[in-house]
Amino acid sequence: MVSMIKFNFLLTNPDNFVLKGNIEEYRAKYPEILNVCGKFEIIIDNKLFFSEPQFPVVEFIYFLDLWLKFKNKKKEMYYNSVEIENNPLISFISKNNKWVIHSIWQKYECDIYFTRKELETSIFELKYSVNQQLKENKTKL
Repeated sequence: MVSMIKFNFLLTNPDNFVLKGNIEEYRAKYPEILNVCGKFEIIIDNKLFFSEPQFPVVEFIYFLDLWLKFKNKKKEMYYNSVEIENNPLISFISKNNKWVIHSIWQKYECDIYFTRKELETSIFELKYSVNQQLKENKTKL
């Protein structure tokens, strides 16, 4: 059985952010990186694993991009948000050449494993979705 992971994001504050452009232009700039917030969910096999109504998605994408660029493809990913004290908020943990997701805010214990390619595909889909939402709302700035 093939497992499915999906990162969903819905921009909820288009009138409050000051970003002009795309994610890549702002991914390492604080505090601007925290301005794009919205409802973020991680869905695993059609079951809600993680949900946050005001999630700083560009900051998360910044950490994902760092992880994608590591030469060591077995290096784990830890998302440490400046918005909370108890970190890491989301982690990709390597086990037996597969990956499991963990979060301090997860809704249930997940023992489903993913390939790196499955995670990468979900990350690229998230980045595309966020960039599309930023472009659509650019006229409101």
